[in-house]
Amino acid sequence: MAWKEKNAIRRIYNVFKRSKDKIYTEDIEALKLINDKIENDTRLSVNDNLLYAKLLCLIIRSDVMHYGNIKMAIKKANDNLSMPLSTHIELLKINLNQNDLNQYLKSINFDYENLNETKLSELEEKEKGIIEKLKKNWSYDNVEKSFYTTANEFLLNIENYK
Repeated sequence: MAWKEKNAIRRIYNVFKRSKDKIYTEDIEALKLINDKIENDTRLSVNDNLLYAKLLCLIIRSDVMHYGNIKMAIKKANDNLSMPLSTHIELLKINLNQNDLNQYLKSINFDYENLNETKLSELEEKEKGIIEKLKKNWSYDNVEKSFYTTANEFLLNIENYK
């Protein structure tokens, strides 16, 4: 059950508790039963989508560490989940290309901290072709194809559903 629904039921439950003279015990028990049913259905729904639930928990856990609170983590997770898959694949492509470039620059002992325009232009002139290739090492089609292959492997692996 989402936090909004849980808070709504809790609010009604607390109203009933405060007004005991007008509310019967059966009413409170009925609310408890409804609450338990909704929570159980929610748990079953998550268990039916266990791989998604595990990945969402991983994202929220990471975002809690990054942002420092659960509300911001859930907002960011919601923002990310509302983006189309093509946007995520494009961002993954950008990250992969940037990672390849960073690895190359590290391999030639390129010093980021002492970077200036002269050093950057010297590097670009000297190794322009390599840098251009590295910037475009991963194409969208290549990343998309690899992503779908990996996603299907995860979906088919029954160990991921435990």
